[in-house]
Amino acid sequence: MAALSERLEALHPRNGNGSRSQINETNPPTGAELTNLLLLEMLQKQGEQLRLQNKQIQSLMEVKEKSAEEDNSYMFKRFASQNPPVYNGTPDPKTFEDWIRGMEKLFDAL
Repeated sequence: MAALSERLEALHPRNGNGSRSQINETNPPTGAELTNLLLLEMLQKQGEQLRLQNKQIQSLMEVKEKSAEEDNSYMFKRFASQNPPVYNGTPDPKTFEDWIRGMEKLFDAL
């Protein structure tokens, strides 16, 4: 409750000599002061929630990136284990077409 009265005190307007007047039972806060306090607390809670959500999103993204890396590694290992055809770069169209067909069959199998 002390924190609430401190916040209300901070929101209470200054009196004529520049100091803030005390908020107490005889000098209650105005409706505007209470509204400001509630808005301040809502904004603080929203900020906390956003920070928490940001941490959760970052954690999920890290897990997803790791999973994607593992998937890529797995697919490359599977591809390599199938002994893919090698194209030696000769300008013979038939050799090139055979290589293309061999690669297409391999990709279909994966």
